[in-house]
Amino acid sequence: MIAAFLTVAARYWKPFALALVVMAAFAYRAVLIHERDAARREAARLATRNAELRASVEQLTAALKRQDAAVAAMRQRALKVAAALAARSQAADARARTVAARAEREASRIVHARIDSGCAAAIRWGNREAKELSRW
Repeated sequence: MIAAFLTVAARYWKPFALALVVMAAFAYRAVLIHERDAARREAARLATRNAELRASVEQLTAALKRQDAAVAAMRQRALKVAAALAARSQAADARARTVAARAEREASRIVHARIDSGCAAAIRWGNREAKELSRW
């Protein structure tokens, strides 16, 4: 049997070789077509993902711009509030200095007030100063 096969192989080796070359070419072509189709599918998938990511970036960029605008508006409001607070604080400080100076003058006047001796004199002095004393 081996001898018969070798005889046939020796006689028809060129057609067998040609058939093998043709089959190898078809196999190679099939591999190339498969690789090409896989690459096209991957490219399409990546293009879709790229479009999704671009849309996401655009949304995030718009959101970032909105947030930046909101932060800028908050900063402006904070600066206005801080300026108003500083003005109110300065006004309150001025009023406090005025009140403190007046209280110091009144205290000095009371400390240095001449009150005659005796209860009747103290009552008369209290009646005279009642209006001022009642403000404390």
